[in-house]
Amino acid sequence: MRRHEVRPEQDDFADPLEVVRTAYPALLQAARQLTMSAAEAEDVVQEAFVETLSRYPEFRGLRRPVGYLTTVLYRSAFRRRRRPWSEIPFELQERLALREPDRDAPTMVAEALSSLGPKQRACLALRYLYDLDEKEIAAALGCRASTVRSQIARGLANARSHIGVTDEDR
Repeated sequence: MRRHEVRPEQDDFADPLEVVRTAYPALLQAARQLTMSAAEAEDVVQEAFVETLSRYPEFRGLRRPVGYLTTVLYRSAFRRRRRPWSEIPFELQERLALREPDRDAPTMVAEALSSLGPKQRACLALRYLYDLDEKEIAAALGCRASTVRSQIARGLANARSHIGVTDEDR
């Protein structure tokens, strides 16, 4: 991935608010190109500002504050891409929260699903309840499609074994 340079008109700021007003649009554009998501881009830019302002509240210790912010932004974006699997995006947490089973759903199926780990349950819910394909699930969870396939296969196997369904019964 090619690094885009964020260049404001000037790079000699005394006031942090001036840096935010001047550099925010260019930093947001760079973050959107990195994350491919407007919401996540805003989060990355905000993280960069918080991290930078917590270390240098008046920017007096920085020779090039916008350059420093750009570096922090890129590092923050790449850290997000490498986040652990156990972290489920906020947008999906509400959709994946365990709800009471439907009256028509057998109790043993609900118990089997609740016995699964969060990765397998998330993949199965997105696949079978929300009808997303492997690529969409992978993008939503920040992993590879092959990981989604293996989590679905393992989740189905674990759910079937919890219920007691064998290959002959299918």
